[in-house]
Order: sequence, then C-alpha cells, then structure tokens
Amino acid sequence: MNEPLINKLRGAVNSDVSLQQMWQALHDFKEGGGEQAEAYSTLEKLRSELGPEQEDLLLEVMDVVSGFCNAKDRIW
Repeated sequence: MNEPLINKLRGAVNSDVSLQQMWQALHDFKEGGGEQAEAYSTLEKLRSELGPEQEDLLLEVMDVVSGFCNAKDRIW
C-alpha cells in the first residue's frame, strides 16, 4: 500500500471529486513510477474504509486501474 496515494485518494473521495480527477491522480502516480498492482491494492484498502455512498466511484476507479474500461481511459 502506498501511503501518499491512499491519502490523496481518500481526500479526493471524501471531497466528492469526479472520476476524471481520480483518474488524474492515478495517472500522476504511474508517471511517478507507481505500479498497477500497488495502485490496485491501495484502492482495495481504501474500499474497506468507505461507506456505500463512495463505493460506486471507487469501483469505477478500480475498473480503470485493472484495465476494464474504454481503451482511451486505460492507465496501465
């Protein structure tokens, strides 16, 4: 788990940011040398902390990280 990433994503989810903003945070993480598996495990950890109202957004973000998304939205 990556502490800076989870803190950034936790703050984003709690601020009701858009999927695009979450995508950008993960893209920046990758550009900084972050790996897909680490990003996904960080999102899994964050998911365990969230309530149902935030889970839908996080599941969409997890789909993007895993590559289960439109090709233009893929990060890894």
